[in-house]
Amino acid sequence: MANEDLFWYQHNNWKTGVADKGGWKGRNKVGDGGWQTYKNVFASSDGIVYGIDDAGDLYWYKHDGWLSGTPSWQGRNKVGNGGWQDYKNVFASSEGIIYAIDNVGDLYWYQHDGWLSGTADWKGRNKVGNGGWQAYKNVFASSGGIVYAIDDAGDLYWYRHNNWKTGVAEKTGWTGRNKVGNGGWQAYKNVFASSEGIIYAIDDVGDLYWYQHDGWLSGAADWKGRNKVGNGGWQAYRLALASSGGIVYGIGAHLASTKPAFPIKGSRHDDVAGGHMQTDFTLDAGGNLSAVTRWWTNVKLTGFTGSVTVVLTDENGIALWAANPQTHGVDGEWVGDDDRHEDWSETVPSTIIEQVRGYAILHQHDPHWRIFDKGEKFLGWLRSDDGQETVGAIVAIIAIAA
Repeated sequence: MANEDLFWYQHNNWKTGVADKGGWKGRNKVGDGGWQTYKNVFASSDGIVYGIDDAGDLYWYKHDGWLSGTPSWQGRNKVGNGGWQDYKNVFASSEGIIYAIDNVGDLYWYQHDGWLSGTADWKGRNKVGNGGWQAYKNVFASSGGIVYAIDDAGDLYWYRHNNWKTGVAEKTGWTGRNKVGNGGWQAYKNVFASSEGIIYAIDDVGDLYWYQHDGWLSGAADWKGRNKVGNGGWQAYRLALASSGGIVYGIGAHLASTKPAFPIKGSRHDDVAGGHMQTDFTLDAGGNLSAVTRWWTNVKLTGFTGSVTVVLTDENGIALWAANPQTHGVDGEWVGDDDRHEDWSETVPSTIIEQVRGYAILHQHDPHWRIFDKGEKFLGWLRSDDGQETVGAIVAIIAIAA
């Protein structure tokens, strides 16, 4: 398996699901290589991260930079000696409460008393569920002992572990099984939760969706969302997980050692200012970038103007090179030309080609893009804080796997 890094994101709008320019901070690399050694990685609250290796040992990390995105850590502390690999699924709620499902479907509870310090102090192993849990294709938890499960039909079920802090297995230990989602959840590649019933889901094309379960404490099927809060790229992560407060982590290939396979092909569609933009590009090993962009609208009277550029990035998602923005407009359907295709091309310097580890296609309705007549000036803006936020908000940088 390729060397894997750990990346950090802060979803500023985790409580509202609004997809705007300031909705995210990151993508910050906070773990440089080595994460591929873990078969499972999951998080509790306050930036506490656990990893299980192939030998079944459990390791603890405390991300001191969990709110800032800095690579500041405590650990790697071994807090569990073997056996954890035998579980079908292991996941965490808040405050170091860990659940594990074995192959016969029993559910076990552990309390990591050393969850903040990294000591190997525990309560449990308490059986708190007798069979049946192996039937779910995915089980995950939010804060406060709220557990969600997705079955093969794509239904989403809710459980509240009333004894989540004590692990006592008694008749009143649980509330639920409540069906809170009717079908469709099996279509996601990955589903995971932050605190307070906030759920994230990644589809096969790499878009990230946000749901707020308003009934997270009661088990009522009351929701806000499905809001798209990440446009593409999230499928590149082998694992995605969340801590409390909308802190999201992704584990994926170490891009410095993952050289691109040419030709690189990219495609993207966006709804822009009431219209639509679609760009497809190909980049060969000689640095020849060929693209076609389509602008069109279904609005009768009003057209729009949109700009497009392709950005090539290094291993950290920092812009190395950007194509000169191509800006064109279309009229409303009843006014004039409402559908336009433009072929365009650029040459990428050979020194840049060697460093490329990712790309983004940016579509934008923003007149100030027009002032960037030459690539270097536009590239300088992309590297600024404002530009980096725009790249992160419009499209996730896509890792190019060999």
